[in-house]
Amino acid sequence: MKNFLEKILELKEVEVQELKLKYKRNGFPERKREFYSFLEGFQNNDFKIISEIKKASPSKGDLNMDLKPEARALEYVASGTDCISVLTEKHFFKGKEEDLYEVCEAVSIPVLRKDFIIDSVQLYQSLSLGADLVLLIAAINSKENLKRLYEEALSLGLEVLVEIHDEEDLEKIKELKPKLIGINNRNLKTFEVNVENTITLKEKMDFPDSYIISESGFNSLDKVKKVKQKGIRGILVGEAFVTSSNFQELLLSFKGGPV
Repeated sequence: MKNFLEKILELKEVEVQELKLKYKRNGFPERKREFYSFLEGFQNNDFKIISEIKKASPSKGDLNMDLKPEARALEYVASGTDCISVLTEKHFFKGKEEDLYEVCEAVSIPVLRKDFIIDSVQLYQSLSLGADLVLLIAAINSKENLKRLYEEALSLGLEVLVEIHDEEDLEKIKELKPKLIGINNRNLKTFEVNVENTITLKEKMDFPDSYIISESGFNSLDKVKKVKQKGIRGILVGEAFVTSSNFQELLLSFKGGPV
C-alpha cells in the first residue's frame, strides 16, 4: 500500500503537467503585490510565529472547513503573527490557490505558500499569486532538484523555507546552507509527531547563519518554551490555531510567553 507521500507525489506530477500547459498557453498573471521579507524580521531577535491557514489534514480529516482565509489572516495579523502560511494542496488538505491569493491581497506581512513543490512552474505560480516565501521539502526532492528549485526561487525574489525531518534530509541541505530551515516534527510517512525531533536534529546541524523554525505539534506553551530554550528562532502552528476557539490568546502566549 502506498504511503501518503507516494500518493501525494503521484497527484502532484499530474498537477504540474496541467500547470505547464496552462503556463505555456496563457502565462501567469503579473504579480502586483509588493514583497514582504520574513528574513529581515529576524534582525530584531524576537521569537517568530508562522500562523497557518489549514482546513484539513490527512491524519485528522476536516479541521475547520468553515475557515475563511482572508478573515482568519487578518485576525492572525491583529494578534501579532510574523508570517502567514497558506496550505494550497487540494486533495488531502482541502486548500486551493485562491486561498493564497486572497490572503496575499488582504495582508501586508510575509505570506508562505505551503505545498508539495517539485517543479519550477510551481515557483512561478507562487510568485504570481503573491507569495513571499515558498516551502521546499527535502523529503520529496532529490538533492539535485532541491538545489535547482532553491536557487531558482531565490532568483525570482522569493525567500525559501527548506524543510527537513531527519538526518537523510539534513545531508541533502548541507551544501545549500539555507538561511531558513524548518524542522518538521511530523513524520510525513507515519504522521507521528514529536517536538523533540527539532531538538535532536538541531544538535546535529552546523549552520551558524541559519534561522531554524520548528514545525508541527505545538498545542501548549510548555512545548514552545522547550524549543525556545534550545535556540530555535520560531515555530509554525496550524492545527492548534485553526481548531481553537481562543486562538488569539494562544498565539499571543506563544509569541510572548517567557522562557
